[in-house]
Amino acid sequence: MYFIPREECYIEDENLIYRRIFLSKFIFKELRIPLLDIKDIIDKGSKIPKVSTRSLVLATFFTPYERIVIETKSGKEYKIFVDADPYTFRNDDDNKFIKNYNELKEMVIEEQSKLSFNKKI
Repeated sequence: MYFIPREECYIEDENLIYRRIFLSKFIFKELRIPLLDIKDIIDKGSKIPKVSTRSLVLATFFTPYERIVIETKSGKEYKIFVDADPYTFRNDDDNKFIKNYNELKEMVIEEQSKLSFNKKI
């Protein structure tokens, strides 16, 4: 069931909110991470299957891969964005993912800057 849900990430009340939602109703995973506690957002890179047999490739397809890791200043790590496609070494899919990753990172950095500036004033 991990490879079916829709994922969303947004900022609300000085928190980064991540949700994995199935059928627009059921929340499988929800994270609320304080923006000012986020130290880094890391892309673990593409998951390339190490196997070539059809049955093992299918097993890889149904194994979720949480590609983005959010590290906090307190040492916690949160894993988000499931990548269930075993063929992510194709450039077109990976480029789309990289765009989403960059947008997420830029959004967090921009909001952290705003919060830091407002706290100084």
